Amino acid sequence: MCCRQALATDPNHAETLHLMGLLCLHAEQPDLAVEWIARAIRQDPQPRYLSTLGNTLLLQRRFEEALKTFDKAIQLKPDDAKLWTSLGKVLVELDRLTEALPSFEQALRLDPRNWDAADRAAYVLYRQGRLEEALEQYDLCLELQPGNALTLQMRAVLLRGLKRFEESLADNLRSHELAPDNVETLNNIGDALRALGRYEEAVTWFDRAIERLRFNADGFFYVVDNIQLNGNDSNGNGVLFNADKAQAYG
Repeated sequence: MCCRQALATDPNHAETLHLMGLLCLHAEQPDLAVEWIARAIRQDPQPRYLSTLGNTLLLQRRFEEALKTFDKAIQLKPDDAKLWTSLGKVLVELDRLTEALPSFEQALRLDPRNWDAADRAAYVLYRQGRLEEALEQYDLCLELQPGNALTLQMRAVLLRGLKRFEESLADNLRSHELAPDNVETLNNIGDALRALGRYEEAVTWFDRAIERLRFNADGFFYVVDNIQLNGNDSNGNGVLFNADKAQAYG
């Protein structure tokens, strides 16, 4: 029996209403999804339905409404690590980092192997300038997902900030092996090599980053400006010159 047939039999069946909301989400109709899920909640305010609604509101960037929804869900099920993680995500979007961090910490207390919570906690700590603590969270992330290229990239950025350049380079190279087309990683490898005084090698990696963005003007000049090695060739395109210039900007 399809959902609409089920609703014809019982128009207030909460599980069917919730399923209709999920189907609308799958069809990329979030506004309609919110209506169906809200109807399900009015019939039966289950934490699972509230979580679906909260995540849909988050997707729509309706952050204040999402915050209230996750608050209500946690009141009903305070031992759910995923709900605490979702609450923290909303608070990050609202730039309420001081409140977001305890939400991620609570999620990790409930589920110490919650990669999502550890990753988000690391991000908040990084934003707060607490690099050593952020590094501990990224270490946990790598313990849970050793082959995560983005985690390696972020850990490398932290190590760069802590002036641990050799370790930063190693993480960037591992990240590059996993995601060889990531332009930011190519740029970061060049930056780590420059910090280590290995200027000839640095320029090679910067050139590779620029080559990846040759047909994307916005990204191209972002990378060049970011590494502070931009110049112009005869066609007015940004270029890198040589290792002497890399050293000058080191």
